[in-house]
Amino acid sequence: MLSSLSPQARLAQEPALAHWELRPPNASTPCYHLHRELVFSDFNAALAYMVAAGGLAEKQAHHPNWANVYNRLSISLYTHEAQGLTEKDWALALAFEALVPVV
Repeated sequence: MLSSLSPQARLAQEPALAHWELRPPNASTPCYHLHRELVFSDFNAALAYMVAAGGLAEKQAHHPNWANVYNRLSISLYTHEAQGLTEKDWALALAFEALVPVV
């Protein structure tokens, strides 16, 4: 479960998640979700990130909705079973953020 802070307030208090945003439901995601767009140097770099992030997601038994087009990756996180945000989403976002290459 989320802490008593609203998702917006919680996101604002997580400096490591400064590049993530809270998005409302849309055609592909039925509830509020954490979202991050990443741009890599090329397809290989994007794919390497996805493989590493996929391994973390599998270890946490929590899987993202994501899309890759060449060097761009779009990630959306929410807990499917809960149809909303839970602690699992914040933990996975922090883990994914730790993998982002410093440019």
